[in-house]
Amino acid sequence: MTGCCAAVSLLLCASTTMAQQCPGVGDCRKPHAEPGCVMPECCTLVCEANPLCCDFSWDQACADLALKLCEGINCPAEGECGASHASPGCDQFPCCDFICAIDGWCCSVTWDEACANEAARMCGVSACTIAIPSDAIAELEPCYEHFNDGCSKAPFATRAVLFGNAYAGKFATDAPRDTDWMSLGGGNAGDEVRVQLASEFPWEFQIVKGSCEGPLEVPILAHGGPCGDAVTLVFTVPTGEWYAVLTGGVETRTFREAFTCDEVDPLAPPPKEPPEPSPYGLRYWLRFTHHLAADLDGDGRVDAADLSILLNAWGSNGRLGDLDGNGWVDAADLTALLNAWSL
Repeated sequence: MTGCCAAVSLLLCASTTMAQQCPGVGDCRKPHAEPGCVMPECCTLVCEANPLCCDFSWDQACADLALKLCEGINCPAEGECGASHASPGCDQFPCCDFICAIDGWCCSVTWDEACANEAARMCGVSACTIAIPSDAIAELEPCYEHFNDGCSKAPFATRAVLFGNAYAGKFATDAPRDTDWMSLGGGNAGDEVRVQLASEFPWEFQIVKGSCEGPLEVPILAHGGPCGDAVTLVFTVPTGEWYAVLTGGVETRTFREAFTCDEVDPLAPPPKEPPEPSPYGLRYWLRFTHHLAADLDGDGRVDAADLSILLNAWGSNGRLGDLDGNGWVDAADLTALLNAWSL
């Protein structure tokens, strides 16, 4: 042992030495002359079990302990973070640790193309705080409660929203993961809808059509964030029963862990104590606006001018006036226009 152990307890000396040598250099699973090893978490586990591994050298006994204690710890590991490879983990610890926190697959099974894409998109992106519009209506969903998770959790429930209003909410993972389902009042099939959206986390936006009993279709799927200016998505109202859904995710995977709620609610405590901080912020806001499909001249009203346009297109297979999307302008389109007539 070094001289520090003559003056203080073995435990304190081991703790001090461990702090100095973890992480160290060299593969944790292979012996090397230097004390400590390159994986911080594995290094700490081994040196807690055998302080000599952080005081003298990382010998075969230390490597054997690593093989025993560090199963599933793969940061850092061989292979570039920005490229897919068969083994789990990658060679840059901060990036590897970050991606594995939100996507455990990458450090337990393989660093596949999805992991590489996530690393390229998210590693090194700083957390931010977005400005929520002053007129935004808060979600009022406590931590780890599920008030509007639609088909993700029984009983089925959605958040009722109206066109024109701004709404604010939070995303925090749990089991099941947090999904915010929204049902919009107003709007007819074929209407154009615009969604203005900003968030502090990478988001996934869906339009879901159908019922929980199935089949469920996802005609619209988009991703964006985190941070930056609000983006605008445009879609057409589908026929039948449909919902807008917002959750966390990227193009290759949805997030199921690591986004811990930042509020203290004794009635709904976090599932793990103490919760680890989230890699990004949790807040978002959005606003839906829509354009009537029957407003053929785009003046914000459905009136005689729109009727004239439809009648002039009667019997044609042109797009203008084909409100039901059947390829022809006919009586069904006339009925749809009259049902949307502005008062």
